[in-house]
Amino acid sequence: TLTHATGAALNFGTLIADTDGGDVTLTPAATPVKTDNGIKRVEADPFSTDHFTLENLDTATTYTVAIPANVTISKGSDSMVVDLTKSDATVQGATSKDLYVGGTLHVGNDQPVGQYTGTYQVSVTY
Repeated sequence: TLTHATGAALNFGTLIADTDGGDVTLTPAATPVKTDNGIKRVEADPFSTDHFTLENLDTATTYTVAIPANVTISKGSDSMVVDLTKSDATVQGATSKDLYVGGTLHVGNDQPVGQYTGTYQVSVTY
């Protein structure tokens, strides 16, 4: 069973971009490390990785979780790309496993202000 944690979302927080754009990276972990390159983040605003749980696993089976390499997030006709990364997604010999998804958000030059959203698919192979 693959379950999306209640309330979990990949959230880069509130960002302040200048005319040059830049990148923001969140490591795929329960407590992510954030790295800014040319972007400032409003420190009081939280950021988070996405969180899934694999449960009811057969310990004799190998499970592999896959996500797309990137996803486009948008607000109307404006968009940005997020290169997705995941925590270790191969499981064998365990009955459950937490999976975290982080990534690098690429903010364009003079990126329009707003709340950008998008979706991606997670698959499990065994």
